Amino acid sequence: MAGELFTCALTVIRYVRYPQVRVHLKPVIDPSAQYRQEVQTRWRNRLAFARSRYQFQQEKCKSAVQELDGGGTPSAEGQLAIQKALKAEMTALDEYRRVLEVFGALLVQGKIPTED
Repeated sequence: MAGELFTCALTVIRYVRYPQVRVHLKPVIDPSAQYRQEVQTRWRNRLAFARSRYQFQQEKCKSAVQELDGGGTPSAEGQLAIQKALKAEMTALDEYRRVLEVFGALLVQGKIPTED
């Protein structure tokens, strides 16, 4: 252990063994590993947000279809509502797929994405 670098607050010191003194210090964290972890956390959060947005749009689309299936003659407004709901759902799905692809490449291949 003698000669290994450890951090103590913001100061880098050399660990020297003294039988009467016990010092517990954390090893220096590789900055690239820490950065990679931060990037993974950001993209994991983006993925969760994109998934929840997609699920929300799915529910809106289902409710629009149920309203139209409620009986009676389908109105133009009801059909327009379904078209808008489907478009919003597809947009959310495209974003979810994009974020999933970026996050997968980050985890599997180690590709650091450019920030949007």
